Amino acid sequence: MSIKSRFVLIAAFLIAVNARAQIPVDCAMAGSWGERGITRDLAVRDGRAYVADGKGLTVYDISDPRNIRKLASSLTSSATRKVVATATTVYALTGAALEVYAVGTSGEIERRESRTDTGADHIDASGTSLVTAGAELQLYRSTAAGLELVSRLTLPERATAVKLAGNLVVVATSREILIFNASANELRELARLVGSAVDLDFADNLLYLVDGTNGLAIYDLHDPANPRFLGTVGRTIRDLRSLTVIGKTVYASSAASELDVYDVSNPLSPTLRSSFIEPSAVVASDGELLYVAGSFIDKYRLTTPSGKPLRIFSPRESSAPTLVGELQIVDSPITGVASDGNYAYVSDPPYFRVIDVRTPSNPVEVASFTIADAADKVGLHGKFAYLFGRGNVHLIDVSDPKAPRETGVFLAQGVPPSGAGFAGDYLIEANNGSGLHVVDISDPSRPTQIAGLKYDSLGQFSSAFGRPGVAYGVLPSGIRVADISNPHFARHVRVLDIPFVRAALIAPELNGRAETLIIQRGDLLSFYEMSDPLLPTEIATLPLAGGSDISFEGNTAHVVTKGGELFRVDFSQPRRPVITHELRGLIDPQQIWSASGLVFVADTYSLRILRDLANVTVPGPCEFKPPVVSIPPIPPIPPPLRSRPRTTRRA
Repeated sequence: MSIKSRFVLIAAFLIAVNARAQIPVDCAMAGSWGERGITRDLAVRDGRAYVADGKGLTVYDISDPRNIRKLASSLTSSATRKVVATATTVYALTGAALEVYAVGTSGEIERRESRTDTGADHIDASGTSLVTAGAELQLYRSTAAGLELVSRLTLPERATAVKLAGNLVVVATSREILIFNASANELRELARLVGSAVDLDFADNLLYLVDGTNGLAIYDLHDPANPRFLGTVGRTIRDLRSLTVIGKTVYASSAASELDVYDVSNPLSPTLRSSFIEPSAVVASDGELLYVAGSFIDKYRLTTPSGKPLRIFSPRESSAPTLVGELQIVDSPITGVASDGNYAYVSDPPYFRVIDVRTPSNPVEVASFTIADAADKVGLHGKFAYLFGRGNVHLIDVSDPKAPRETGVFLAQGVPPSGAGFAGDYLIEANNGSGLHVVDISDPSRPTQIAGLKYDSLGQFSSAFGRPGVAYGVLPSGIRVADISNPHFARHVRVLDIPFVRAALIAPELNGRAETLIIQRGDLLSFYEMSDPLLPTEIATLPLAGGSDISFEGNTAHVVTKGGELFRVDFSQPRRPVITHELRGLIDPQQIWSASGLVFVADTYSLRILRDLANVTVPGPCEFKPPVVSIPPIPPIPPPLRSRPRTTRRA
């Protein structure tokens, strides 16, 4: 090979590497709206609540439960999952790292260390010691120079919970409970118990654990090397997920939607004292008060956060605890977005919101209203926005974006997962239950099914999309094609062998490029030629792992992954698509939309507005600071408790 040829190849390689440079998300940010947190875990200490709220770590002053005040917050590069606090240090576990914060006298927090080598799912701390648990159990000591790893060992199975009390470490897996001594800078196994747990607590040398439908169990650990089983309650009749102990009472979340109150004054015979409705994925205590956060869970086991990321209760001996304080923020996860470039239409159930994005750096909410049932995703068709995802489709007239109005609902009589799109002017909906539907919306107040395909031996639908004359229903094994050239008759044509479809869209012909079907299937992004819409033909694939949603504008497609990546794909030549740019740093993307040279991302904790990655220059200084969101004053909470206690049940 000549020197000139080698130079050309090297230059081409460098150009490709530069094009695929990993762009930090802050470098591409044009604006953001709706910064919010969703409580994933909380720790309470010294009159403060430390909340792992997905987007980062937030500190609240809870010394007066009727006047909860935000003291500080810190954003993290990936979603925060767990948090634990000592007198001077807070540890936040994210999807990518263990973040270590120093706590100031006024509640301010300063990130001191970030470790990406733990591989942990669970953490706990006591004094100057920290344990992390995942595939390994790791013991750290906090020093002036930072965390020092002093002992580690491989667990027989991945940990499901961990608890550190003094020098005693208890780790749960799906098969065993392991007890260790953590003194002398080493982990020394003391005992193993047959069993499992999803949460643990420790009080007065007694170990309390919950394990779903296996209920609450109590062990005596006065002699940790010889643990002794004492009693159990709630087995098979409750679904216990988390717990905390206050005195002789255990508070445990059942199915994350009810709160059980257990009398454990006689640990040999614990009893269920009462149960009341309360979103309670997270429970904690400071020995006196009970702290709760969680989401409502529907009959399909899908969640909708309560908008109350922290509720504080005072225990009562004979009945359910009394609500004494709560933090009210009417925000829930941002799950869906669609945009025409001027306005973004956002779903954060139960709200539908319209955001003016004509100045991307300063997006402004101009309208909102609640919908009757949760709908996670948003689409646009003509003057309509439509919301879907949980079995029904809501039609919203947005011809005046500042005065949107719901015109009608298509009740599919189905169950999630579901999806919707349009085939010409006909709404296409499919779900895992009632089948695929062709819906006439000429009278938008009365969406009417005029054709469809029901569930049969070919499998159940999870989503749908379309083009004029053809409806496509997504099955586990492929895509079912229906000819709806006569929209009153859906004629099954074939099932395309395209399994593991996660997202699909059809880009209409443009400037010589033919109509193109783009599908994310498994770890491949595939492109299909559509000369016969009833038989799309694969013409190209790109390896792209983890893709979960696709959007396009012109000849550019964007693919987002659950891992927080965004890929820009040039498909102007569909037989030779090219990934031109890659962005990293999204937290938990749910849906994306491309319009007016911008990419809109419903990133769970905010709506992110990104510039076209082709116009982003890196490396360079990138520090995007979202607008500060103030928390309104919290009104006094009058008695009595709003949740009604249920009849006492005994195990």
